[in-house]
Amino acid sequence: MNAIAIMGLINSALAASPDVVRLAAKFKDFIDAMFSAGVISKDDQDKLHAAVDERCAARLRGELLPHWQVEPDPTTPV
Repeated sequence: MNAIAIMGLINSALAASPDVVRLAAKFKDFIDAMFSAGVISKDDQDKLHAAVDERCAARLRGELLPHWQVEPDPTTPV
């Protein structure tokens, strides 16, 4: 499993979770376990931790992450 796939799972779960802080802590524990098992590098671990922190903070501020926002339909010339 690569870091991009992991972030996809994290993004989906954080967007739907009623207790985002607790879920973010569990994700960070999961990331730590993957690093300890040699599945991801230290660089990936640091990047994933930062991404979880960023998404958790955005959710607590009530912000919708850009990839979850619906864009308006494009206008077509008549």
